[in-house]
Amino acid sequence: MKKKKVKKRLKMSKAEKFIYTLAIFLLVVSPVSIVFSQSTLSKINFEVEKQKKEIASQKKTNESLSMTIDELASLTK
Repeated sequence: MKKKKVKKRLKMSKAEKFIYTLAIFLLVVSPVSIVFSQSTLSKINFEVEKQKKEIASQKKTNESLSMTIDELASLTK
């Protein structure tokens, strides 16, 4: 007679299954969330730089207009 090989299966409790599932979920979700937050940060930095350029341009315009006002005020005196 041949002896049958019996496969031994590890029995995991519900708590162990939950812990393993949670660990796998976190391993998958963490990199995705990091990439998402980095892309959002890059987009915000781009918008900040764009606003800085607009502010600098507006300051130049304001200075030019201020000098024009001073010139016209000096001519009227």
